Amino acid sequence: MASSPSSRWVGGGRAACTGAAGGATGGGGAVVSGASGAALAGAGIDPAVELAPFRPVTAAYDAARRLLERPDRPTGLLCFSDVYAAQAMRAAESLGLRVPQDVSVVGFDDSSLATAVHPTLTTVSQPVSDKGRLAVAALLDSMGATGPDPARTVLPTSLVVRESTAPPPSDS
Repeated sequence: MASSPSSRWVGGGRAACTGAAGGATGGGGAVVSGASGAALAGAGIDPAVELAPFRPVTAAYDAARRLLERPDRPTGLLCFSDVYAAQAMRAAESLGLRVPQDVSVVGFDDSSLATAVHPTLTTVSQPVSDKGRLAVAALLDSMGATGPDPARTVLPTSLVVRESTAPPPSDS
């Protein structure tokens, strides 16, 4: 029987997230904000979180390494973007960990980087063109508006399963 995407990368294991500074809060049980936080909480997952600024890109590497050096090392890393995920894969390799045998890595964006790294990256695909078009329309509307904030729009996403995820190791 095939495993579900969530059991494929987390299963009975431990999850952690690398996020952009300001995208999550920590303390006493880290909480990831927004829809991703709600989805993780709904699945009963309370991940460890390390934040990293967008630049320099090595900050994402350092954040992933801190997570992977924990005594309760995660078996799955959910990353803010494919760039963060590629840095997480580098951090795992630097510690002698194998992706996905020792730790699964999931990115976000389904950028061209997702198929350029080895192993290829499991990632969340989003309609980037639609996102940009709607952002510009909302900005233009807000520039001339004196009324309430624009309506919240949720765009569809899909999980693209590639080679960077597997069930957690049996010793997790």
